This record gives sequence, structure tokens and C-alpha cells, in this order.
Amino acid sequence: MNIKILIENEIDKARKLAYKVLVWEQDWIIPENPTGLRVEKDQLRDAYDPIAIWFGVFDGDTLIACNRICGRLRGHFELEHYHPLPDFIGRSNLAVEGNRLAIKKEYRSSLAVFELALFEWKHILECGHEFFFTTGSFPRPGVFYARKFDLMQYGEPFRYHAQDPNQVYLFFADRDRLEKAIVKLTRIVG
Repeated sequence: MNIKILIENEIDKARKLAYKVLVWEQDWIIPENPTGLRVEKDQLRDAYDPIAIWFGVFDGDTLIACNRICGRLRGHFELEHYHPLPDFIGRSNLAVEGNRLAIKKEYRSSLAVFELALFEWKHILECGHEFFFTTGSFPRPGVFYARKFDLMQYGEPFRYHAQDPNQVYLFFADRDRLEKAIVKLTRIVG
């Protein structure tokens, strides 16, 4: 497997994988939303596309897993349009949000998600970020975030919109927790 920061047409492949997994398989789409979340040409797109950094795992030429990180756009993280952030994250100028985690069905029991998180979190630390946060439902990906990745769960569950079929939780890690998670993930992936 090859893990990398995605460029150009690879990002389009990631948006297509996110669409396939999140919209088709999980029936997740926010109808009317403040972030411009939409489907275009079988790609999941939104207003944060221009500032997103996408990460991907390839098996040969096939993209099998992806995730992206985003900073603030016009002063707000994507999540802030749907749910308040804890003050300690909201006040930080060095926080980054992870979203759009998508893994091809036949690779969900592989090490792909571990390798993706390891690569992504090393990048986050190298860039000097002090907080990483994301959302997830239980059992997946919440169990991974809490038990395998050692992210902290924060607050009560919430929904992105009234008809959202899944409740999600906010998960976060500071630099120290990310460093410890990287050590753990390195042992897992070998």
C-alpha cells in the first residue's frame, strides 16, 4: 500500500470515494446546509474544497481509503456550522478538522485505516497543529477513534440535521495524545 497527500485528479478520486461510501452506502447527505455540501459528477463537494488537504491510501493504482483535513474558512471550521466546538479547540489558531473518512468496503478490515491515520497525524504534527478533531458515530468509526486511535470523546452526541439517521460524537486529540497514538499505530502497522 502507498499512502500520500493527494493532488489534482487523485483528489477527484477521493471525492468520488467519499460520495460512494458516505452518500450511497451510508445514506449521509445534509439537505440544505451552510457549507455548500453537494454531489457533483459523483463527487462529494463543499465550500471547504479549496482549503482541504486530502490524504489517500492506494493499492496499486486504486484509491482504497481517504480522509481530509481543513482549517478555518472565513473564520469557521466546517463543524462549527452545525455544532459548537469546545472553547479550548475553538480558541486555538493551530487546530485542524478531519472529515470525509471513506474506505472501500473490501478494505475495511485491512490496515488501510491505521496507515492512513498514521500518515495523516504525522503530517499534522509536522505542520505544528496543536489539536486534531473529527466526528464519528458508534460503532464505526467511533470505536476506532476511541479505542484504537485513543482520541478523546467530548460532550453529548448530536446530529448534523434533524433528519440525520446517525448521532455523532466529537473526538479530539492534542499533540501529546497524537504523539502517543502515532507510537501505537506504528506498532500496529509494523
